[in-house]
Amino acid sequence: MPKCTKTKKLDEDWDYALKPIYMISILDFEIFPDPDLVHRSTIYDIHKKEKINNPFNFTFIELPKLKDLENISGNTGKWSYLFKYLNQINTLPDFLQEDKFTRLLSFAETSKYSKEEYQQYLKEMKYDWVKYAEEQYNKSQIEEDSKKGMEQGVLQNKRKIVKKLLDCGVKLEDFIKISGLSEDEIISLQ
Repeated sequence: MPKCTKTKKLDEDWDYALKPIYMISILDFEIFPDPDLVHRSTIYDIHKKEKINNPFNFTFIELPKLKDLENISGNTGKWSYLFKYLNQINTLPDFLQEDKFTRLLSFAETSKYSKEEYQQYLKEMKYDWVKYAEEQYNKSQIEEDSKKGMEQGVLQNKRKIVKKLLDCGVKLEDFIKISGLSEDEIISLQ
């Protein structure tokens, strides 16, 4: 991982590792003269003629170079096709019948909404999320209440056992040895 060192004061340095940074540019024009759809780049020191060890990664996808379906291979080609033709697609072609692409198409539908339709969509989504949150809260409350109920049942059962054993004449010292409970714990169960 590359390190960045900056002088804070004359005798002090800060060292911290930079996480990789990715920039993906989806272009509707061509910038490179070759026929490649995707170009991946990094920063290069011209004077030293070497790649600088840095976390910066640049990817350029030139959509005009995607001319026909034969050029499409792998996820990059599929995503490129989808981005290029998203405003023209009503249904996905067979090669894009994957969950990630169908979800994107449903989200893209909202971009065609009028302002009023979009506001209505947001209200419906808010309602769905509130309903989901309430269901999750209720589910967690039921689980928590069930756990508390079980703990109370166990405690009541322990109390009954302690009372019966002490009523049967088991000495407190023997009960401590057998149960592993302290005297205070046994007293608290009575």
